[in-house]
Amino acid sequence: MKALGWLLVVTGIVLFATALLMDTSVAVPHSDVRVNNFGLLADRSNLFLIAFGIEIIGVLILLLGGKGQLVASGSLNRWLPLAVFFVLAALLAAGV
Repeated sequence: MKALGWLLVVTGIVLFATALLMDTSVAVPHSDVRVNNFGLLADRSNLFLIAFGIEIIGVLILLLGGKGQLVASGSLNRWLPLAVFFVLAALLAAGV
């Protein structure tokens, strides 16, 4: 579980950096001017939200999963991967 948590944290960091470095302006034909594209700004905002969601899920897995778990029973280890799957599916459905 810890490996999955670290994988999600690193994925979230990479997506965050990708969104931060995105160019949201387009060139105007026959001019030296660049203007902001609202569609690209929306894509950048969606990527920030998806990266944040993946980061939160990764941190929760790191905190709640693994050897030093907070719940004594094994019920958390059984339901946590399913919950992660549904949250990631919801994030991808909202972003795509």
